[in-house]
Amino acid sequence: MSEAITQPAVETPVVSDDGKETPPDKVDYAKFRELLDEKKKVQARERELAAKLSEYEKAQKDKEEELARKRGDFDTILKTREERIKELEADAEANKRHKQDVKKLSAFLKSAGDVEEKWMGLIQIGDIAVNPDTGEVDQMSVSKAVDSFKKTWPEAFKKPGVRIPTEAPNGAPDMITESAWKKLASNPKEMNKYRYGQIIWGQ
Repeated sequence: MSEAITQPAVETPVVSDDGKETPPDKVDYAKFRELLDEKKKVQARERELAAKLSEYEKAQKDKEEELARKRGDFDTILKTREERIKELEADAEANKRHKQDVKKLSAFLKSAGDVEEKWMGLIQIGDIAVNPDTGEVDQMSVSKAVDSFKKTWPEAFKKPGVRIPTEAPNGAPDMITESAWKKLASNPKEMNKYRYGQIIWGQ
């Protein structure tokens, strides 16, 4: 009866993690090869995972940079839109002031009479008030502005002096005292029927 032949144990160097060989104790050769193959598989797997991790980190960084760029674009668009809104609001406000100034000047000239064009730049329409609720020009402030202008610049009028019309405009009487005219403050339309020269000031 024959005896089984076994692979003798050999002294094979052990490979450490840093790749160096160290003298081993007596180890079964088949076991050694199995351990060595397993180690190589683990190292390969580690390299594969490290590569995937690096790829993932790069993808995340690229994504963050793209989001940051998009946020930057959005902020720019938002800033531009806000600036445009402010411009439109400023234009609307300027247009509103212009319309009010035209109404003020019109009311002033209607009350003052014939003012030479070269003197119109001296008219202080800023002293004329406007009702914020109705947008109507306050006739009392118009009369005060006209009175002040006539005293300061009498030479601005084409026909100096008080002109009393032969016919009352819009059916209004020829003359009215200042006190009676002021009582018409609740009815701006009636007040506007009288020109500056039709009002007897101080009475």
